Amino acid sequence: MVCVHVVNSYSDKPETGFNSYKIPDIRCSKPLIYNVKKNDQLVFLQRMLDVKIDNKEINLSLPNEIGLSLNIFTKARDEAENLLKKLKKDMGKNKDFYSENVSLFYDYIEQIQIACVFSYKAVEAFCNATIPNDFIYKKINPKGIQEIYEISQIEKWIPTSEKLTEIMPKILNCESPKEIKYWSMFKELETLRNEIIHSKKKNSIENTKKMLSKNILNTLNSSIYILNHFIQKDISNEVFPLGFLDTKWRIYEIDDPKKIFEWTHWA
Repeated sequence: MVCVHVVNSYSDKPETGFNSYKIPDIRCSKPLIYNVKKNDQLVFLQRMLDVKIDNKEINLSLPNEIGLSLNIFTKARDEAENLLKKLKKDMGKNKDFYSENVSLFYDYIEQIQIACVFSYKAVEAFCNATIPNDFIYKKINPKGIQEIYEISQIEKWIPTSEKLTEIMPKILNCESPKEIKYWSMFKELETLRNEIIHSKKKNSIENTKKMLSKNILNTLNSSIYILNHFIQKDISNEVFPLGFLDTKWRIYEIDDPKKIFEWTHWA
């Protein structure tokens, strides 16, 4: 970890001092924040990743996987919306698209596919990041036999929609997203994503029609509503991505500032 920000005399300015930290990039992992009582300091620590690129060792601020997926999704969705405006103009002039004028359609379909995959991936990553390492999931299978899943088995074998309806509500102490408006759209997103990833010849034409349907952007955006449903229950959770609702932080209190030096180097 690296120390990225320090607020001195924190007790004199808890609000202004706290807000003095500027997030460098919304894709960053949330910093760990410690109130060092002995020094009256608020210390912000950023988790780092040691990597080697072309024999050059660097320390990289650890990205939030959910945030990365959301960023890829929103870029592709926004590009798809821009392409759609151009397509509508072309459709006002033409009915048949088979020569050079077909390129915009293909560009649009590509962006919809990217947006679909990463919209869903953001929710999938959210579930897997939120489940505690010691969590045990029990369920009764269709044969009436109890099945027990540990974290690695949950990640691998339990569908994302089941994690959302059966596991996340237990962890975050909230209602199932089945009851919210966009659940049916998220199920459509899940189906389309699976058909894109696990492509089958018999579904190719139907999937292309889905990606060109007028409701596709609402389907893609359903992930945002699903994430909002859960994130508002624990906004300060460190595994959650930045950029949702009003950012809140979890502050840990420690007495001995020496511990900070043991954990970090200083930027």
